[in-house]
Amino acid sequence: MATSGRAYDFAPVLSNYTSLDYNGGLQNWSIAQGQDGMMYFGNNSGMLSFDGYNWTLTKLPGGLTVRSLLADDDRIYVGAYEEFGYFTRDEYGTFRYTSLWKEVKSHQPNDEIWNIIKMPDGHIVFQSFCSWFEYDGKQVRVNYDQHHLPLYFFNVKGTIYVQLVNGDFCLLKGNQFVPLLSRNVFDNDNIVAAFPFDDTHTMLCSEFHGLYLYDGQSVAPFHTAIDQQLRQGQVNRATLTHREGNIIVGTIRDGLFEIDRNGKEVWHYNTANKLHNNTVLGVFCDNDDNLWGALDSGIALVRRGSNYTLLTGPLGRVYDVFKEDDHLLIATNQYTMRFQNQQFQAINGTQGQNWHISKMGNELVVGSSHGMRVIHGNNSAPVNNGRVMASSTALGHFAVNAEKSYLVESSYAELRIYENVDGKWMFRNAVDGFMAPVIHLEIDNHGIIWLSNMNKGCYRLELTTDLRKVKDIRYIPRLDENEEDSRIYLMKIRGNVVLSDLHRLYTVSEEGEIKPFEALNKVAGENVTGATAVDPNHFWLITNEGYSLISHENGNYYLQLHVPAKFFGLECGDTYNLMKVFDHYAYFCLDGGIGRYDMSASAYQGQNKYPLLLRKAYYTDEENAQHDMRIDEQEDEVQGNVTLLFSYPNYNNDSHVFVFHLEGPGTDIVSTSSVPEIQFHNLSYGHYTATCEVRDFKGKTLCTARYRFHYARPFWRSYPMLFLYLLLLAGFIYLVVRWRTNKALQKHIQRTKEEMMKRELEDSKRQHAIEKERKQQLEQELQEKGRDLATLAIEALNDKEKSNDEEYWEIFRNNFDLIHQHFFRNLRKKYPALTTNDLRFCAYLRLNLSTKDIASLTGLSVRGVEGARYRLRKKLNLQEGTDLSTFLIDFK
Repeated sequence: MATSGRAYDFAPVLSNYTSLDYNGGLQNWSIAQGQDGMMYFGNNSGMLSFDGYNWTLTKLPGGLTVRSLLADDDRIYVGAYEEFGYFTRDEYGTFRYTSLWKEVKSHQPNDEIWNIIKMPDGHIVFQSFCSWFEYDGKQVRVNYDQHHLPLYFFNVKGTIYVQLVNGDFCLLKGNQFVPLLSRNVFDNDNIVAAFPFDDTHTMLCSEFHGLYLYDGQSVAPFHTAIDQQLRQGQVNRATLTHREGNIIVGTIRDGLFEIDRNGKEVWHYNTANKLHNNTVLGVFCDNDDNLWGALDSGIALVRRGSNYTLLTGPLGRVYDVFKEDDHLLIATNQYTMRFQNQQFQAINGTQGQNWHISKMGNELVVGSSHGMRVIHGNNSAPVNNGRVMASSTALGHFAVNAEKSYLVESSYAELRIYENVDGKWMFRNAVDGFMAPVIHLEIDNHGIIWLSNMNKGCYRLELTTDLRKVKDIRYIPRLDENEEDSRIYLMKIRGNVVLSDLHRLYTVSEEGEIKPFEALNKVAGENVTGATAVDPNHFWLITNEGYSLISHENGNYYLQLHVPAKFFGLECGDTYNLMKVFDHYAYFCLDGGIGRYDMSASAYQGQNKYPLLLRKAYYTDEENAQHDMRIDEQEDEVQGNVTLLFSYPNYNNDSHVFVFHLEGPGTDIVSTSSVPEIQFHNLSYGHYTATCEVRDFKGKTLCTARYRFHYARPFWRSYPMLFLYLLLLAGFIYLVVRWRTNKALQKHIQRTKEEMMKRELEDSKRQHAIEKERKQQLEQELQEKGRDLATLAIEALNDKEKSNDEEYWEIFRNNFDLIHQHFFRNLRKKYPALTTNDLRFCAYLRLNLSTKDIASLTGLSVRGVEGARYRLRKKLNLQEGTDLSTFLIDFK
């Protein structure tokens, strides 16, 4: 049975930012935009700033909640509990806070600044619910009237209106509240927003009783199509859009509304359709006409100023879309749906999986899990000629000639051919010779059918001329021989069949050779699953992560735009997704909706909306400590790796490329990035110039910023220190040379000494040899002397007279003493009692003469010799058993 449901038409894309994104408190209270395009948010944890790329949290002293904000020139005024003042950036790009609360001389306690406005005279007013404080740039003036407490101040074209607490709607004159409209006019309600509606009317928004127009004299209700919803939702904040002048309303209970100038609802976002929280505490339209909502939990961005819109409803997973006249046909995993006049209507007979939808000839056909069906109004009929069919996964148009064409349909198994008979498509035949599950097909210019297997690989199929049989088939398991078998995706790009294995794209030559599509691979990236043509020189590439618009010019391909799937807040297919182009709109098939992008000419042109500014610079030293650098005109010094963070506000997903160029000593580096942040590593000492350019997809420079810094030599590497090091090195070298010289000298001296000792040793050896020789000569002489003595002794034996001759004895004794080393002297010295005869007798015994010889020499008898021996032993005190001759021979 068909189902239907109401929905809004394509609405601006909603993006939610949570505390996990911006790293701050849950609640956000106020919003402002600086002159440089930066967005600011009053948050429970402080002030948030955001440029579309990076979030920064700046805290107030004491960690106070920022309730109110106002951006004025280079100051961001903030209000908090018993505190107000302003932030400005210092020379390092860091926000510094200046408190004005200390200028308040007297005040009521418990003041909390809920609102900040700029007066016509340029004074800044900080408003609480009991007082208001006027700052003229020098001093603060306190205004307090216990009988008239302000609830809200409104600046409407320089006129300051005031809603009093439980009081009337007033005009502020000087420091007085002049009543204008009684509270009863609004059924005792509070006016929570006021802004100029046209040249003569001011729009007044009440909390519970809707909207009013005030012409300066009287008030009239401004009725809308959602008056009851506004009353029930409790209006809290409101503003006007810049371009259309539509009314934006934020409520406490029911999220955000846009109402046109005729009171018609344009769109409504609440928790039922992706808004993160229904309580809106602040609203703001930025310079691009985007709407920002400060929520009780998080921040909402409704991208009204972009070319993106989104359609959501009871869709489920969207597989294909077709636009015809004033309605859309949407193939989903539940039905084929018709969307017309903000209504969804399910097409009867399309229950189940619907993969593709297209117009073939005059008929709208949809491929579903029950085969191909033709759509007529809100009904559908099978195209089967009575044949039971299942699973129509893809459809292609096969042109035989200008008059005759067929449809080729793939399925989970067979390949089918349809022909047009009398303006209606009829089943003709199943192709004999092919059976495989196919998810997609393409037909090239030569009539070759390319089929993508649902699991892995693809087929190149050539049919017979009657399209009934397979003439030639080639199975391709992989596109890169170095890779494993994988899924292969098919698409047509500029009329030619292109294949993808999720790593690279491949083309097919006229000869059937498959080779990498190098020119396109440079910009396409990975994970490409499909392509959709826009015109001969523009096409979309589809990936699991999003969509890329590619342009072709003079043989080159350019990435014109990338749309992440998450940009729409919905998921896309994880294996195969589609998009279609009708007129100048691109339609993206998502899970639960359809994204749309306006590709009109203005969307292609890069615009220089904001300045490119350096927001922060720092370097990281060798110990990984971070040091801030000045970002003003001065050339700061660094001592490590440099990080530069630029800001170029981008809230509409514009396709910008940041080109960084670093010039310095021996350095000329160019790099590109999708974010305005760059790091420079391993720099040499010297002066550097870093340039950042914002370029559009064609390379046109939209904005440029430069920054200079100096990688200074540290003191210990400065030139004076280097000179000192050289001196120290020279001194060290001198000491080393001197030490080595001394060491060499000592070594030489030692070697000389060793040589001298060696020579002395050799001389000693020679002297010893000489002495030895002399000793030998002496010994020889002694032997000769001994022989002479022996000769004398023999002569004495033969000549008795001669032996008693004193002259003979003297000669004998001298020679004997010479030979026997002063024998007589030593003997007489030790034994002085010895007589001359005793000494002679000792000499004879020393010569080891026999008793008989001694008797012959001395003229004694043998017995007398024995007696003399006995007496000599006594004088020598020899012990019994000691041989006298041996004793005298050994005596020295």
